[in-house]
Amino acid sequence: MILLESIKLGIALVLREIILKAISGDSVSEQKLIKVCTDFAEAYLKMRTKKDAYLLSLLAVSPKELALDCIADLFEKRDGKLVVFDEYFAPVLDKFEKQSEIQTHLRRLVFIKVNENLYNYYRAFDPSLGKIIRNIKRVFKEDEIDELTYNPESGLISVYEKRATLPLMPYDLIEVKLNCEFKSTLSTKDILLKLSEIFQTHDYYKGEIKINLFAEVIRRLHQFYAEDGEHFNFSEHEDIRNKELKELIKKSVKKVQLVVV
Repeated sequence: MILLESIKLGIALVLREIILKAISGDSVSEQKLIKVCTDFAEAYLKMRTKKDAYLLSLLAVSPKELALDCIADLFEKRDGKLVVFDEYFAPVLDKFEKQSEIQTHLRRLVFIKVNENLYNYYRAFDPSLGKIIRNIKRVFKEDEIDELTYNPESGLISVYEKRATLPLMPYDLIEVKLNCEFKSTLSTKDILLKLSEIFQTHDYYKGEIKINLFAEVIRRLHQFYAEDGEHFNFSEHEDIRNKELKELIKKSVKKVQLVVV
């Protein structure tokens, strides 16, 4: 048992040693750290393949190539040191005793950077989607949304109440529910409030959605309610329906009167 614990501590120390040496400018350790970070980034991208299929099809690169691109900024050097790793690990690295603790901390840094770069790619290839994502983030930064929060690390919009064991609410179902009350004049905050209502009403689901998926839902709804580039006018549409209904009632009343007479 003691031997096993010593081996685990030794593995943790190896990863700690790699990070420390890489920060200090050791090229061999830096290459090892690049390999570890690339593996984390590639695994994360493969997990997101279905959700980000549209973007990945535009980039036309392999997950490994994209992973390397996404983590490149982490290896910025200043005076021969890896400044990002130095700032991120310096306060906490000596506190970790387990391999899993160091790996978790490193994965978190990699995932943040991957999400950040995916957002930049979205903004470059799809400005409208990037704008929607930016507006959502701005609302969460400036306002409080009832029972709803946004985690920039995971990219998740979710309810405060944790529903870990429940299934995710399908994003196409969220789109259908939101569609019932959607108007092109709604602000981003109003849309998020309606999302919160949907999650509260359907509490047999987990109550969370990735920000990029929700941005796609919003964009599709705007496109659906647009005619020749102009937003669908709900008030006019309702007026037309009311006029048609009144006309139908008048004709029906006249027909009934003729039959009765």
